[in-house]
Amino acid sequence: MTDAARNDLHALHTAPGRFSIMEKLPRDERPPASTNSESNESSLPAWWRSLAVVAFLVGFSLLVEQAGWIDQVTPESVRESVRAAGPWGAGLYIVLFSLGELVHIPGIMFVAAGILAYGKLFGFALGLLGAIVSVSFSFIVVRTLGGQHAVNIRSKSLRRVMTHLDRRPIRTVFILRSLLFISPALNYALALTKLPFRDYLIGSALGLTSPVLAMALLFEQIFS
Repeated sequence: MTDAARNDLHALHTAPGRFSIMEKLPRDERPPASTNSESNESSLPAWWRSLAVVAFLVGFSLLVEQAGWIDQVTPESVRESVRAAGPWGAGLYIVLFSLGELVHIPGIMFVAAGILAYGKLFGFALGLLGAIVSVSFSFIVVRTLGGQHAVNIRSKSLRRVMTHLDRRPIRTVFILRSLLFISPALNYALALTKLPFRDYLIGSALGLTSPVLAMALLFEQIFS
């Protein structure tokens, strides 16, 4: 390298105010500026929206409970409503199951109502279908209104399971559903993640089958 070249190079390093490489690049070739602050600002309203949706659903559930409406919903009352609907009874059962899941009415009660109304065989099939539709309905409602974000789970055992959600989504949902059954809180938590609905649906269907089948086979022992 010649002395003149060394002097020019030294000038570039010691006089940054006189020369900027970025100024010499065309605008379309310059790297984008950092947008961390912008992304944080844009994600804040989304977080508040998610919290607002969950808070509304929980608050509405508490309101329904305090009003005494949940106490009026029993397996026997659901069975009578379903029977009174005649050929539309199965459809009404699915609707009631889905709405009940949103307001935290125990899903086991609807499974029992299905078995009471239709017997063990068809009651099991309808109860399983109702459970799958109900957890899917609440998942769709929360995701549509609340969006998708990272979820903070306090339970250490559940956090360990959730770490596998990205790599093995169906298996993870299967394990969670087998442990927590028709849990509205689980529906909300999974809805606010990046979990695809297809994987959620398959994992939930597989995880719900054994508990619903056990309730159908051991109905007398469980509900006597």
